[in-house]
Amino acid sequence: MSDTAPTPTAVTEAADTTPGTATATSAPAGTASHGATAVDESGRREGGRTARASGSAGRGALWQYVAFLLLFVLGGAAFIAVTPPGLNPDEPAHVYRAYQVAHGGLVAQEAEGIAGIHDGDPGGYIPTAWPKLFADAHFTRGFEDDTSFRDLDWSALGSIHEDGSTAWQTFTNTVQYPPVAYVPQALAIRVGEALDLGVLAQLELGRAFGLLAVAGILFAAIRLTPVGRLAFFAVALLPSVVGQAASFSADGVTIALCFLATALVLRWALRPAAPTWWRWVGLGVLFVAIALVKPTYAPIAVLAAAIPVLNPAARRLWHIVATGASIAVAAVVTLGWLRATSWVTQGVNPLNHPDQQRAFLLEHPLVFVKAVFRSIVLDYPTGLTTQKGEIWRGVFGSFSWLRAPLPMAFVVLLVVALVLAVLVVERHEVPAVVRLRSGVLWRIVVVAAIAIVVAGVCLALYVYYTQDRGQWLQGLQGRYFLPVVPALLLLFVGGRLVSTRGVRPFVFAAAAVSLVAAIVTIDLHFYQSVTPFFG
Repeated sequence: MSDTAPTPTAVTEAADTTPGTATATSAPAGTASHGATAVDESGRREGGRTARASGSAGRGALWQYVAFLLLFVLGGAAFIAVTPPGLNPDEPAHVYRAYQVAHGGLVAQEAEGIAGIHDGDPGGYIPTAWPKLFADAHFTRGFEDDTSFRDLDWSALGSIHEDGSTAWQTFTNTVQYPPVAYVPQALAIRVGEALDLGVLAQLELGRAFGLLAVAGILFAAIRLTPVGRLAFFAVALLPSVVGQAASFSADGVTIALCFLATALVLRWALRPAAPTWWRWVGLGVLFVAIALVKPTYAPIAVLAAAIPVLNPAARRLWHIVATGASIAVAAVVTLGWLRATSWVTQGVNPLNHPDQQRAFLLEHPLVFVKAVFRSIVLDYPTGLTTQKGEIWRGVFGSFSWLRAPLPMAFVVLLVVALVLAVLVVERHEVPAVVRLRSGVLWRIVVVAAIAIVVAGVCLALYVYYTQDRGQWLQGLQGRYFLPVVPALLLLFVGGRLVSTRGVRPFVFAAAAVSLVAAIVTIDLHFYQSVTPFFG
């Protein structure tokens, strides 16, 4: 089917006597004009907004934004409170890289002539107070299935301060991350040092700064998206997303920036006029930021190709050039960063040798394809746990180095909430949903962007983590797919849900209950201070 802007014949919105209730149905071709008028009138009735102001909150949506911020910030604060130091995924390595960035180390160092350290090991000099914090917190217990942290001496941990001594730390799994990923945490470290805070307080401050930064970016993404607002709310409030935002890591910012990129692409693709030059520049800067957070996710810039596909006004030559330029710039920055860190030849897994893996893949590319299929489709073990369905469960929440997964009952609840959220069509979203339903080519663009990102994630894991010549991927986790979940749901947005009555409260209630369940799950795993049973 053509991807040009159609007349609103596929979807009209019938007026409903119940406030806040929307109906999305098919209308015959002969009623197109009436449908368009109905949409305009209903848009004026709801807070005086029109389709042009599709990203605005509106009176009816205000409570949703307030609920989102409360759930996200309070839920994140609870995650910060119950998670011991170093027990978020790769947290010590993230701390070391953030400290390096905070003190001007934009690119990691290479060990040379250091006693007890292999020449070429990637890392840097870190205050000895940091590894002491993690050692005294016994963070390696987090790898055990049955463990307890009730014996932690929190006052002793809080008294650990930097004393000027440093030692070399090797942190292979984060050494290649660009500095932009750690801006909130690096700022927290500098503030903590200026206030002479202990390293535990700096860790908690870094988690809090990251949480607030991610909350702000996600809030902006939800405000800007012209369609699927409730779906964005639902994904942003997944326990996995909130947990990542509340950790001292680069993952929360990565997820949030990808959400924002998806929302902006939708906004410029579905607006009546073509994007202005400064909007193209802004989108390009956002794609570069993603490339400088985690280069693996830079291919999400391919989504920009949906703008001229969906927006007829953006099909002039210079808009096509701008589309290609925004994608090309992200690609160049990504390749440039990978080139700058190409000296890293040590894999995270002792059984992994990146140089040998690259040479093997060039000779046997189909082995990689089979490995991806076995891991994602056939659910082969990732080497992190022995749980079945580990990858897909991790999309919703798996905590403490994957030893404390969200109970399955709440995973099912969240799946139902996501499905319902995708089906909801807000009053102001109807014209945009019409355009989305009418095309096929834009879907191909979205699928291509998702496929390239997923392939990049899998390739990075195969080269830098999977044991040499491995037949399936090791280290693959569901949280790695979170940045592309909104784009994936976009393929199904605007279903023919007859009534939205009660759906919005249900989605937020499901998120709130699941966040509480996640906190209780973590508490039961670490401290056993609460004893409710979750199925």
